[in-house]
Amino acid sequence: MRVVDLSLPIESHMAGIPGPLYKAHPTRCVVLGALSENHLAKIKARGLEIAPNPDIGHHMNSRLE
Repeated sequence: MRVVDLSLPIESHMAGIPGPLYKAHPTRCVVLGALSENHLAKIKARGLEIAPNPDIGHHMNSRLE
């Protein structure tokens, strides 16, 4: 059996279902935590939205709105 992954990456301002509700509340992906300060710097360099005072630890965590 062949498995094909057709999922799309989740990111801020990604295309959503057209309509007024989406236009009023677009998709946001906010980074809440990173693996290290170096990892956080790479995330910032990519232009991703980062929550104030993100956690630095053994995991990466984000919030999808």
